[in-house]
Amino acid sequence: MKTLTAPLKRGGASGPSQLLAERSGRVRQGLTASAGWVAAFMAFSSVAAVPHSQLPGLTVPDLIALTRIGSTLFGGDEHVVSPDGVHTAVIVQTGDLEQNTREFSLLIFDTPGQRTPPPPHVLARFTTHSNRPAIAQLTWWSNTVLAFLAESADVPAQVYTVDLRTHELTARTHAPQAVTLFSASRAGETLLYVTEAPAPDTSGFAALRARGFVVPPEVSVSDVIAGKWERIAAPNAAQGVLHVVRGGTETAIELPRVAEYGPCPVSDGLSVAPSGERALLLCGPPETIPARWGEYTNETLRGKLAYGTQFPWWVVLDLRTGRTRALTGGPSVSARSAPLWTPDSRAVLLVQDYLPLEGVTLAEWSARAAAPLTAEVDVETGQARIVAAPAQVPVPVRSPLEIEEGPTEPWKLMAVDPRSHQHRVVYDPNPTLTRTHRLARVTVLNWTVKSGAVMSAGVYWPLDFKPGERYPLVIQTHGFKSNKFAPDGYSTTGFAAQPLAAAGIMVVQAFQCTAACGSPEERAREEGPQFQDALEKLIEKLDAMGVIDRSKVALQGYSRSCYHILYFMTHSPDPIAAMSCTDGYDASYVQYLLVVPGMPVRANDFHSRNGGTPFGPTLQHWLMRAPDFNLDRIHAPVQLTALTDGLSLLGEWEPFAALRAQGKPVELKYLPEADHNIVRPWERFASQQNAVDWYRFWLQGYERTEPVTAAGESAQSLADQYARWHHLQGATPTLQSSR
Repeated sequence: MKTLTAPLKRGGASGPSQLLAERSGRVRQGLTASAGWVAAFMAFSSVAAVPHSQLPGLTVPDLIALTRIGSTLFGGDEHVVSPDGVHTAVIVQTGDLEQNTREFSLLIFDTPGQRTPPPPHVLARFTTHSNRPAIAQLTWWSNTVLAFLAESADVPAQVYTVDLRTHELTARTHAPQAVTLFSASRAGETLLYVTEAPAPDTSGFAALRARGFVVPPEVSVSDVIAGKWERIAAPNAAQGVLHVVRGGTETAIELPRVAEYGPCPVSDGLSVAPSGERALLLCGPPETIPARWGEYTNETLRGKLAYGTQFPWWVVLDLRTGRTRALTGGPSVSARSAPLWTPDSRAVLLVQDYLPLEGVTLAEWSARAAAPLTAEVDVETGQARIVAAPAQVPVPVRSPLEIEEGPTEPWKLMAVDPRSHQHRVVYDPNPTLTRTHRLARVTVLNWTVKSGAVMSAGVYWPLDFKPGERYPLVIQTHGFKSNKFAPDGYSTTGFAAQPLAAAGIMVVQAFQCTAACGSPEERAREEGPQFQDALEKLIEKLDAMGVIDRSKVALQGYSRSCYHILYFMTHSPDPIAAMSCTDGYDASYVQYLLVVPGMPVRANDFHSRNGGTPFGPTLQHWLMRAPDFNLDRIHAPVQLTALTDGLSLLGEWEPFAALRAQGKPVELKYLPEADHNIVRPWERFASQQNAVDWYRFWLQGYERTEPVTAAGESAQSLADQYARWHHLQGATPTLQSSR
């Protein structure tokens, strides 16, 4: 397979070094020429004679090397079908641990119509060192022209198109900053794209240093400490720039931070009208939740608002004047599904979204308040008309391909016959996986909690499980989907379910509490006690089954579920052998002070869980409920990991400092450039392999001796890790709990 190495030309048809499509013919998935496929074949050949029962389980490097379908590690842009239904575009990605990169490939499948599915065309391949996907935001400009966002190690993300007839790759933008979003009308006649904000103007920083300044409440304390003062020196500075390309002319519209809307745009919320005169932006949540949002009666929405979930909303942008206004003024829950424009650009179809409650009859008010609805919205007036089967709005063609997966069935792309409904494999991204490795068995476990609600979780059984033996247990939190292949668990941040199971540890990927746990207000108020009860009942169930060693139970938290396990550790009598949490929310005092001044909308999240504000009479409730006021009750070794920026580090500092002040076994790790969902190989290894090592050390007394040099490990760094943990083993508490 030949890889083009010509430099990228402005506006030209030749592509960067990542272009794999050749004009001489189709590249067939790299089956005979790709080194990756050759390596896979050799690996398969070397174990072909090994009995399946002797095959190894998955390791963390194996997880990183898996080829996954989608622009993120959890889907997104999985497959997009052309308007005529003839072609389907698919993104796949894999991690390269040695290079610390992720390689993305753009595959094109012809609609399968024969018995043997045709192989895909590999049109392009891009490699990235960043947290962003190297290929994303697939969209068809015509039946044969596909547009997408792509970046490489030496070129920031730009908009590209590829013509399926010529296989020519063309850069449509040449911005010095990375492009984050784009949208186009009618075959690209009008192109909108958003770039990151230019480098901040620091010319005013000298005056701030010399004279001092008042800290605005919306500015993060971590930014103040780090000297990121751009929002102080220029509070109205643009957060990004929207570029409009029409008729060969490009203009730029600044996107300021508007308090009424929040930052615009967010997520993938950008959609230009067919006429090219208007666009829709999905803007961030307002600083203060509109009072009318409290009138919605839908329990799911109310529960999320009580949780402190912040909802964006759609904003109309006039590309001729630059003016903006809210489309409906309602919270958007379908942010990943951009509104569909009518051909005349006068209206859009909102699919399953919350509609405004003003100016409607009582009966319609009740319907709108109770559920998200599909409606046609006039972009000029904001008037919404509920529709059941809108015929006037073109609906994207449904793909004949589907991703099929299961708890122990890796992802595959399947062709579905519309008449017989028979499925056949079109593309297997990991064709030798189940022939070279064993996967731990995954089953669903149900149990009943005090409220009568039935909880569900996924159990990853130890790879060589023997009935009658009791095994160490790691409870990974944050939810479980019984129809998904999740070898890591819920996330790649700290979770490593299959590698732990391969090491002889039982892993439970635990639940999320639903409506069965009570009203939204009750769930918010009793979130900690409910999760404590559910975890206690889960441990009791597994103990009664005779499959776990109750003295070797560990908890793993991530994000919000750090609050759940910290609450458990500080309120439950059940002994825990070890715990860890990463980039966590703990509903405690320091995080309250860090978050609420800049985002008062989040205050209720803390108040609901702790019985009011942490001042005056209700402070007593905080002292009893907030985990960080009760850390003297924790006796197990604790590992905390902060990610992304200084705010995460400060948020983990309270439990770390408080435990350390008491002589408790605790350590704090920091991955300063890792995303909340970790994607880069070295950071994934640092998070996931650390979890495997941490739990094996405390639950099995096991120490790994061979460093993974491909991940930057050395024998010394591995020895230092275990030296630290042996030191924690000998930690002597300086303060004993009197409770």
